Amino acid sequence: MVFGKTIRLPGEFFQDSQQIRDRDDLVKNLQKDMSSLQPLKSRINRNPNVFIHKNLQSCSHVFIRKGRGPFKVLKRTVKYFTVMVKGKEDNVSLGRLKPAYLLKESYPEDDDRGQQPGIQQYLQPSKARTQRVHFEEPQRTRSGRVIHPPQRFLT
Repeated sequence: MVFGKTIRLPGEFFQDSQQIRDRDDLVKNLQKDMSSLQPLKSRINRNPNVFIHKNLQSCSHVFIRKGRGPFKVLKRTVKYFTVMVKGKEDNVSLGRLKPAYLLKESYPEDDDRGQQPGIQQYLQPSKARTQRVHFEEPQRTRSGRVIHPPQRFLT
């Protein structure tokens, strides 16, 4: 738009390009272009990367994911270990295992239950642990709900 010129319609801004006047040529070119298109190969990642600890092949006991264990290893294969869990043999995938580093005098090798006696002695209540401990009154919101701060902020 220039001062003193007439207003142009949007179609008049561009100069005429070479138009295909014959519709048959347009259809033939379109069909040729569409037939040359190939679908893209889909990428499927069927082998996710799983971290396997290097000491897993030589350890005598393992932890199962979420902190369960330690459990005695009975048999090793390429994809899973057979471990003794609660008196039963259980096959566990390598991705769910971590090696357990244990003191030899605390955990004898001949325990058949999978749960080690060294751990059990700590789970038994002792006289020192049964004493009552006085805690402060929990903090509450204005509506009366108890506030539970994250464990990392507790002293």
